[in-house]
Amino acid sequence: MLERLAELQQRSQRNDASKLYAALVAQAKGYVKQQRALVQEINPARLTPSERLIYRALKSKKRQTKSVQHK
Repeated sequence: MLERLAELQQRSQRNDASKLYAALVAQAKGYVKQQRALVQEINPARLTPSERLIYRALKSKKRQTKSVQHK
């Protein structure tokens, strides 16, 4: 009985961790969308060359993120 209880508790903790991870990913995606919205208001003509690189990266639709594997 105690083994079963311990197993359920571990499963619950793993489930909480995956929910937390999912919330962090969703928050990060929202942040990226927010940044892209801000990029629309920028005038690229006033940027320095290094700022222009960042501008182009944010404006591009391609995402260069590495896939995360779940354990």
